[in-house]
Amino acid sequence: MARLEKLIGRIERRIAVIESSNEDLDTTQPQADIAEAKALLDESQTSLQAAQDDIEAVIGNPDPKAAFKQVIDTIGGIKKNLVEIHRLLVQAIGDIKGLRVGTPTETPTP
Repeated sequence: MARLEKLIGRIERRIAVIESSNEDLDTTQPQADIAEAKALLDESQTSLQAAQDDIEAVIGNPDPKAAFKQVIDTIGGIKKNLVEIHRLLVQAIGDIKGLRVGTPTETPTP
């Protein structure tokens, strides 16, 4: 998760550089994607801590199989969030590249 935090920070800095170099560019979509990714990352970190606490509870539980089901569900939610964070970051990077390059040009037809 630290790696994702680092990537988010780098993307935010890149957006700031782009905004400072050209104030007319619209960076609202990449910023919205980054904000959503940050919220999902915070949620995932909270869920990960809850899963770690649940694992400790599973050990002392008389029915560990049933208790472990909750841990598996929590981890599945974390995985889903991480996949969504990755998708948002890829989308934000694509939007940033579009801002830097300018408007897409037509490809010549053979």
